Amino acid sequence: MSIINPPESTHAYGKGGTWAPSITIKHVLDALQQFIDESTSYAAGREVEYDLYKNNRKEYERRVKIQVAQMEQIGK
Repeated sequence: MSIINPPESTHAYGKGGTWAPSITIKHVLDALQQFIDESTSYAAGREVEYDLYKNNRKEYERRVKIQVAQMEQIGK
């Protein structure tokens, strides 16, 4: 999220950020929501999941529920 990094930042997550003193909490929260939304859609190597997420949300949710149930069984 480059919005919280200063322009002179050099680390991998946000080189040359756009932070400025005029950025409000609302700006940060909007950027965070966008980051969360995009992290699902742009996950490298997850093209099938991305396609389901965008085009067949019911099937996507069904598969997620199956995976959650499987993980719960492993955790018991």
